[in-house]
Amino acid sequence: LPFNLSYEKFKTKDSHECLAGQTLPVNVRGGITINGARVRSGDVMTSNGTVLALDDVVMTPSFLR
Repeated sequence: LPFNLSYEKFKTKDSHECLAGQTLPVNVRGGITINGARVRSGDVMTSNGTVLALDDVVMTPSFLR
């Protein structure tokens, strides 16, 4: 995502737009997922932002690669 976002704020929205311009859906039923990838940990602070660990790779659409 093009900005620093806490886990708490991340899960309150229905979707987020990534740097490639694709809108990724967020679902909070049965655990937090983004575009089908489950969030495994939140708010891992780094020197250049916040990391949310996912259990899958969220790929950009092939037409943008």
